[in-house]
Amino acid sequence: MAPYQFFKQPIFKEIGLMLHHRYYLNENFGKSIGLKRFSGIDQEPLRQFLGITTLKWSTQKSISLDLFEENLLRSAVHWSLEEFVNQLVGPLVSKSNELTLQEEKYRLFLDRIDQSHPLFQKNLTEKQLKSWFNREDDSIIYFEQVGLALEQLPRDYTRLPVFSYQVTKNAHTFDVENPAGKLLIQLLTALIETEEVVNLSKVEEENDVLKQFFLLRDDINNYVTIYGLIGYKKKQMSQMWYHACLEKSSWNVPLKEILKMDTIESMNQRPILIVENSGIYSILIDHFTDIPMICSSGQFSNAVWQLLRKLEKSNQQFLYVGDLDPDGLLMAQKIIDAFPENARIFSMSLENYQSSRERADISDQQVKKLRGIKDSELKKIADEIEKTKEKGYQEGFLEELISEIEVYYSAYKVKPKGN
Repeated sequence: MAPYQFFKQPIFKEIGLMLHHRYYLNENFGKSIGLKRFSGIDQEPLRQFLGITTLKWSTQKSISLDLFEENLLRSAVHWSLEEFVNQLVGPLVSKSNELTLQEEKYRLFLDRIDQSHPLFQKNLTEKQLKSWFNREDDSIIYFEQVGLALEQLPRDYTRLPVFSYQVTKNAHTFDVENPAGKLLIQLLTALIETEEVVNLSKVEEENDVLKQFFLLRDDINNYVTIYGLIGYKKKQMSQMWYHACLEKSSWNVPLKEILKMDTIESMNQRPILIVENSGIYSILIDHFTDIPMICSSGQFSNAVWQLLRKLEKSNQQFLYVGDLDPDGLLMAQKIIDAFPENARIFSMSLENYQSSRERADISDQQVKKLRGIKDSELKKIADEIEKTKEKGYQEGFLEELISEIEVYYSAYKVKPKGN
């Protein structure tokens, strides 16, 4: 067997790995090697290499590294212990040297991103910077792309794909699922103090950050259905919103149109009813033509949140009615937490739950979430859902809802606004 082939046997590879690790930790190889560590590996090639008899080997517990190196130097390969490790495993690196090298690489990384834009080091945390530094790919390209984006941020609402194409000639560069998009979100978040909104999802938070820099990830398909609401820009009534009210039209208003308005309020100064279920919403706007309404269609989109903020700015009061199930109760709690001065729950009572409940599949995870309900009335329903595993749907208490609307809104006279 050729000398180099001989040392490819598993026992020598394991010795090389062990010595490599020792050097990494202590910057030396030590004095000896315990043989017990290699009990599952054929040690016969090592015994032959060291010239130890079989009888003596049977009692051998360790071998001297000096003896091992002497035999290496006398062998056909003429290796020192260091050369042996280099050949079988790779160059020796100590932990302290590795840290020094990494620190130098990190300083170089910071210098390079500084060339892209000084805002990165000033605003990103060290944890964030090191996360980008430790990526397997070359993350500098993402800093260069975001650096260009910072110099070209729009002054009017622009769709994110359009902005991305203007900056990089690729409409998807700043998609938030892509590295450059994640970096852009990180930096923009650090540059602003976002308006506090309770329990926003990650997607909603990202949309909110982008919006503050006039970037819209999705404005055409991100809309909310409204009825009887009017918007103002620079204290001027929007003719589009005004005529929709005059025509008594329910319409889908895109996020971009909501953001154009400085304030939004009800046309006739009545509280606005927010209805979760689109079918119930359709019935109600036909039944109550003078009551302003919003259809939230389940979980709130960014358009719904932005609309509610504009209503809050006008000190507009609004009511929320949803299904009497975990999702509906959690959304109700979220709204009153987010807008404690403007929002209240409507028709979501224990009595309506009892009259509308039906058997449903409610997971343990949903039940666990219900324990976050704090409002006293909602808590009563949550406790019942946990006991019965039944849900109440708006369709089941529709008559009660209509009756409660009639009573509640009879106290509010219609006060239509003029042009």
